[in-house]
Amino acid sequence: KYEEYIEYWVSEPDRGIYDAMNKGIDVSKGDYLNFMNSDDYFFENNITSEIIPFLKKGFNIIYGNMEVRSSNYRYIKNELSPKYLWMGPVNHQSSFIKSSIMKKYKYNTNNKLVADFEFFLNVNYNEGKMLKINKTIASFSADGASSQNNIRTITDCYNTISKFKKNPIIYVYYKFLILKTSVRHIIPYPIYKFIKTKILN
Repeated sequence: KYEEYIEYWVSEPDRGIYDAMNKGIDVSKGDYLNFMNSDDYFFENNITSEIIPFLKKGFNIIYGNMEVRSSNYRYIKNELSPKYLWMGPVNHQSSFIKSSIMKKYKYNTNNKLVADFEFFLNVNYNEGKMLKINKTIASFSADGASSQNNIRTITDCYNTISKFKKNPIIYVYYKFLILKTSVRHIIPYPIYKFIKTKILN
């Protein structure tokens, strides 16, 4: 029903979300790309106009912060700088990526949960020129596949970063995330919150 507002669209079988996104990359014509999932949206109506001055500086990727929301909570995720990208994925919804870079690397369709993380690492370690800005760009629904498979997602993130960078700190960091997530699923939330605020912090 929105066809008159969309320049190009296609609906056909694919091999998962990253395969579908690669199809979008193949037909794209703009200088920069942004992928917005069906239940996500820009945090503010005029955010794209605020990003344009940064796009003119020639960065491969420009990204900002993300509102994370579900039926139970809502908070702002303050993304880390490219230096600390190994600590976890940057949401593609809050990113503007040079189309030539996307066409060069694309998404690894064999990496079912965190191919976007692998893409960002590829660009960061092979191309550079990534900029993190202190703006909340998009609102992200935490009810998606990767959010519902937290431990598997963390494990896949560790296996992915291991292709690019290995050191004991990274190993310990991801083992801690898995332990923390496991405990969160076992211990009732009020008790977990008490432990986190009173002891871990």
